[in-house]
Order: sequence, then structure tokens, then C-alpha cells
Amino acid sequence: MTARTVGGSWNMKDKKVLKPANLSKWTMLRIGTAAVTEDAAFEQHCKALTAGLRSCGLKVDAPQIFPGPSIPALNAKEEEENKSILDKAFVDLKLRQIFEGCRDRNICMLLVVLSSPTPWIRERVKFWGDKTYGIHTSCVQMNKLRKQDPSYSANVALKVNLKLGGTNQCISPSDLGFLRHGKTMLVGIDVTHPAPGTTKGAPSIAGVVASIDANFGQWPGDISCQESKKEMVSNLDDMMEERLKCWISKNPGQRLENIVVYRDGKYNGQYGGILAHIICSLPGVSEGQYRTVRRDEVPAIRKACAKVFKDAAQPKLTFLVVGKNHHTRFYPTDKKQADQKHNCNIQNGTVVDRGITMQKGWDFYMAAHTALQGTVSPLSRSRSSADPMKTKPAHYVVLLDEINDTSKLGANDLEKITHSLCYLQGRATKAVSVCPPAYYAHLICLRARCYLADYISRNAGNDFDWNEAPWRSGVHDSLKNSMFYI
Repeated sequence: MTARTVGGSWNMKDKKVLKPANLSKWTMLRIGTAAVTEDAAFEQHCKALTAGLRSCGLKVDAPQIFPGPSIPALNAKEEEENKSILDKAFVDLKLRQIFEGCRDRNICMLLVVLSSPTPWIRERVKFWGDKTYGIHTSCVQMNKLRKQDPSYSANVALKVNLKLGGTNQCISPSDLGFLRHGKTMLVGIDVTHPAPGTTKGAPSIAGVVASIDANFGQWPGDISCQESKKEMVSNLDDMMEERLKCWISKNPGQRLENIVVYRDGKYNGQYGGILAHIICSLPGVSEGQYRTVRRDEVPAIRKACAKVFKDAAQPKLTFLVVGKNHHTRFYPTDKKQADQKHNCNIQNGTVVDRGITMQKGWDFYMAAHTALQGTVSPLSRSRSSADPMKTKPAHYVVLLDEINDTSKLGANDLEKITHSLCYLQGRATKAVSVCPPAYYAHLICLRARCYLADYISRNAGNDFDWNEAPWRSGVHDSLKNSMFYI
């Protein structure tokens, strides 16, 4: 089924996901005041949600246990103060017991119904589900379920489908350039750092995600702690080796020819296949660290390829740094070529690759998305909203490009491919501002923060103790090659 985009967006009304997953062996967990909802009313809400999932194409069995386990609501005063140690200890104990029961029943998906957005409860749900018991979890809001809004059900369906190995959307092969041949692995790399004022010595977290299919719909990944505030990935060779092995296992007999890496920026082998190209994207690197990236991280990727493919042909590598922490903005000079909703903004898909770019090297600015609101316009000199809502382009710097050097592709080809990929963020029904590999790498790092959040909050003011830390790397074996982090 083809979706028509308007301003880089579409919706899921009367549409189904590309490759639906099977939601079987699942149940629901209610926490807080959601646990006291009458069973009859809750059953109606669940039926509406299930119908919404099925309307998006998912194959949904009846929940294995209904109405499922619950953690009783706190009284009003306690719920207002639900960050107390006593409440946390009670909820954490109950969560562990419930996850043990789900494991014994071979439950593979737990939908957690919350009465309100409560970060610490979500963090503990993810800790037990991802790290300890290997059970997928997805948190939903009770007030949203009551409304029985089809768009909310579709949003849940997109996330659940990705977690269970499905694919939500794809784009025309003609828009993928050399990626359409299915012999390229896209990679996203990110490093997140502890917030100011947190536990001294709290680790930075490195994340690597990589595509495993020709539609670029599934992106498993690896996560690991490393030295606090270190931007370069310490064990990149090991993490890349895992991603290469996963790609080969999902593409038996295929030859991987390219690797394309998107890195976040601040301003015949042993396994039965051959990888030919790798593309990586890496967020979080400043301009002064470009040389360090080429010196440290590019060789680490080559080392991983050499370990996996040994004497076989090595993949060609293209490496881009993606940045949004800059102050560059673009304005249309002609309203006819401006965004139709906010004519002070440029149209989505705008690319600037000359005039203000680097004198030496290859970089470009891209606004793949449509801004939600406007800003001060030089055309009208009026303000429609605050300036931070101005379309903020992503800045791509190409540090290495072996693929174009050998295949004689031009700059326009890589720019067009990058723009097309922005329509493949699986949980969004619009083009996103940053290419999905970098986007997903950031999400997996944020998920890893959940595993350390409780320990760090309990040890505020103390030094981080690696011997007591509840998590260092990876997730449960049953989830490690899935998009558990969505």
C-alpha cells in the first residue's frame, strides 16, 4: 500500500505496516491508579487497542492472561510523592515478581499501563525487561486508552511491530541509489554523557546500531559503558564485529559491499557471506575531533571487518558526521518556494552544499523535515513563534568516502540517499530531521541510561563505583538482536 506524503508527512488511516509481526504470548500490567479501573471498562479499552493494532496489519492473539497482573494504586498523598524510597522499593519488588511470572509463562511482550508519565517506573520496567528477563515492554498511558483514539493505537502498533521484528515502511528502490542492491549496511554511532551534577565518575554510554535488511526496517544494536565524558567509542571494534556477524546471519550468501556510517556531531568468510560496503553515521563529535575520528574510529571499523572477513574482500567505507548543535538557519527568498504552512520556513528536502560550506572537504546542510512552527521571517519581518522552532537543518560532514571514489557517484547521489533515509524512521509518520542511523543510535543510548538511573539516584553525591553498578553492557540474549530500545 502506498502512502501519499504532504509536507514530508503521512498518517496510518486505512494503511497497514509493510511486514507485520505476530503479537502472541502477551499480557498487560497496570500500575498506580490504572490498577483500580473496573475490569469491564478496562476490557473495552483493551479491545479497542487490540482492534487498532490489527487495523495496522499486526497479527494479534488474545492476551494470555487477562486482565493481567497489577501493582495497586497508591493513596493520593503517596502518589503525589511517588519518588520516595519506600514506594520505589515496593514497586521494584512487585515488578521483579511479575517479570518472573511472565518468564515462567513464556510471555514475550508486556504492555505496561501507567496512570501518568512516571520516569522512574518506566526505568525500572526497562531494567527488568531488557536486562534481566528478556521480555519486550511497551508503556502506554491509561488516559490515552480511555479515549480509544485510532491514531494512538497506530503509534503503539508501530513501536510494537518494530520490537517484534516487523518492518513498518519502505521507500521506492529508485530513491535508494546503490543501497537498493541490498549489499550495504548502514551504521549509526552515538555516545551520550552523564548530565551535569550527577554522580561523579558516572560513565558515558556508547551505542552502535546497524541495518540488517534490504528495506532498512530493522536496526539491532549494542550498548556499553565507557570512561566518563569520553567522546570516542572505546570498544568500537568489538561492537562493530557483533553488528557484522548479525548482518551476515540475516543475509546468508550475500556479499556485503558497503558500510555507511552516520556519526552524531556537536558542531567468503567464516560466517558464510562477504561484506563489501559499510556506511556509518556518528553523532556527538565536534569539528575539532574530526581528525581524531579518522585516526581512532575508522581503523576500529576496519579492524572489525578484518576479524570477520579475514582474507576475503573487505567492505568499502563511507563515514559521515551528523551535527545539529550549530546556529545556521535558512530562510526562503521567495514565498512561492517556502513551506506552505509556515512561509517563513524552507521546504522539507532543502539541501545547501555550496556558498557557506567548507572550503576544503565535503559537507552539506539538509532540512529533511518540516518545521512544526515558524519563526521570524526576513520576508515579512513578523514573528509567528519563537525562533527555536525555526527549521534547523542537519549538518553532514563526509570524512571518508571510499564508495563514491570507486563507483563514480556524485555528491548529489549521497545527498539524495540521505534525504530518502529520513523517511524510514520506523516509529514516525514523517520525515525526521536527522538520518535514522544516528537517530536510532541516540535512542539506544538513552535506553541504556534507564539501567543505571536507579543506582545513580540512590548514590547522589558519591563517586560511581563500577563494582556496584547494576549494568555495564548489553541486554538479555533473547533481545540483543532486536529493536528493544524503541
